Amino acid sequence: MKTANNEHTFQRQLTQNLRTLVLLRWMLFIALLISLGAAYVKLNLVLEYQTLLWLIALFCMLNLLTHWRIKGQVRASNAEFMTQLTVDIIGLSTLLYFTGGATNPFVSYLLIPLCIAAIALPVRFTFVIAALCIGCYWWLLSRYIPVQSLAPAHAMHHMPTQDSSLHIYGMWLNFVFSAGIIVTFLTRMASELREQDRIIQNQREHGLRAEQLTAIATLAAGAAHELGTPLTTIKIVAKDIVAAAPNADIVEDAKLIASQIDLCQHSLRKLRDQAEAGIHVQQNRLQLKTWLEDTIDQWQLINPQKRLSHNLSSLANNAYLMADTTLTQSLINLMNNAAEQSEQAITIQVELLQINTADPRLKLDIIDFGGSIAHEIKQQWGQPFNSSKAEGLGLGVYLSNSTIERHRGQLIMLEELNHKITRIDLPIMIEACQ
Repeated sequence: MKTANNEHTFQRQLTQNLRTLVLLRWMLFIALLISLGAAYVKLNLVLEYQTLLWLIALFCMLNLLTHWRIKGQVRASNAEFMTQLTVDIIGLSTLLYFTGGATNPFVSYLLIPLCIAAIALPVRFTFVIAALCIGCYWWLLSRYIPVQSLAPAHAMHHMPTQDSSLHIYGMWLNFVFSAGIIVTFLTRMASELREQDRIIQNQREHGLRAEQLTAIATLAAGAAHELGTPLTTIKIVAKDIVAAAPNADIVEDAKLIASQIDLCQHSLRKLRDQAEAGIHVQQNRLQLKTWLEDTIDQWQLINPQKRLSHNLSSLANNAYLMADTTLTQSLINLMNNAAEQSEQAITIQVELLQINTADPRLKLDIIDFGGSIAHEIKQQWGQPFNSSKAEGLGLGVYLSNSTIERHRGQLIMLEELNHKITRIDLPIMIEACQ
């Protein structure tokens, strides 16, 4: 079932990464202030102290604004995180410009934002950050205010000699090579870790879902035994009413009750037999059009008072799917939900999607006109014990979704202006015509 859980999880991780970045900045600011104090008191370096302090104060204010923003419930985005790293790179390059440029031994700190980007951002954003770091480093090789104590051989960088050119290009190539290694390997490692986390999360969700399904199946098997006696009693009473009814209308109603009881008992017997025998439901190859017609007829038999419109003439006879009885029951459950919420006739629309010959799919829409769903119900749609009906258990959609996913399909809920669409997407097989 399509949800926004993965996107919300990624945004939460990105927001947490932004909080970590804010903390790293505070640590960097403290280190810069200590270094400036040592340079002024102990080393007697000639620097633009006033300018450097103003720059540090400006970036502290920006960090305060970022810290204040992420304290709320706002979710960070990739573009925002990349903008924050861009500010860091430009700010650090400005500080390095006043303190010796590429001759400053701390120029390698420009690789830190690139490492953070490689871990936290998609590859395309990481390449943008890498290009910015390389560009800033190239700029700092030739544009900076020299600090003689940091670069004793500083004059060499301005002499038009072959040795100085080789030294500058060597520094440049070393930085580019380091950035390339980070982008190539660190992004791949981060991507593999994210994929492993996604697999582990999916396995955890499947495990929890299996436990819930086992519990529900146990309750269903118990209910099948417990409902047998009252259903038999109702059936006997219905037969007595038929025998003693004073008019034909009551006889017809009693016969309808008896027929519905027969359907209930038949379903309960199948459920009980499968639960007691422990039989695994096998998937069979079924003709798609025939399966849909039989399922709709079965639903109409159970719901004689409900109206349903459909047109299956577009389905070819060479379309097949792998299905079992649980998929049939899932479709019936979803049709029941739609019919209960709609005063008008529900509609079934089908379409074959053959994106490529290797992966044809069925798109089946169940359309009802029952109005919109409450926001809190919509947020938890498809979860167990979540129902818009006062007497509902909230298990129908949950069990149907589990069955459809087991058949390698998807269940999607869409809302239009005056109707809702419950969409089932299933893989099918198209055989070549003889």
